[in-house]
Amino acid sequence: NQMEVQLEITRSAATWLGSRLTDLKSKLEQSEGELQTFLEKNNLVNLQGGQGSQGVQAVPAEELKELNKQLAEARGETTELSRRYGEQHPKLLEARDKQRAIELEYNAKLREIQEISRKEARMRQLQRNVEVNRYLYDTFLQRVNETAESGKWEAPSARIVDAGVAANVPAKPRK
Repeated sequence: NQMEVQLEITRSAATWLGSRLTDLKSKLEQSEGELQTFLEKNNLVNLQGGQGSQGVQAVPAEELKELNKQLAEARGETTELSRRYGEQHPKLLEARDKQRAIELEYNAKLREIQEISRKEARMRQLQRNVEVNRYLYDTFLQRVNETAESGKWEAPSARIVDAGVAANVPAKPRK
């Protein structure tokens, strides 16, 4: 009886795990689809391991550093020319225009880097969701397989309740 009860528990667990596995598989497919849609929508490439994303962000960051250096030089030049010449001097006006152009380019590059960072953060979040769902799915799949294997074990049709003991004297007929 105990074996039958345990076998029934194993079968019900296998049924529950199987239904949960189906849910997890659909969740995994949904999260993978969301990641793929995001990557396609934003024209991104999924480089596994994360090394690629650092390279993608390093290029604009270097450009921003260079623009910051140019902006500092342009500000210094504007300050120097404003001391040397009057406010309407052509060299000063030209230096101010150059400074404004560099500031505009700097701000545009800064916004570009911020947008890349936002996209990268969203991509990492979607990748984590996929990884978690894949881990859960794999774990449940393993449990379903283990439970299915243990559920294949059949209980014997006969069992020993008490050990047989040979009698020393006959029990019947009573004399």
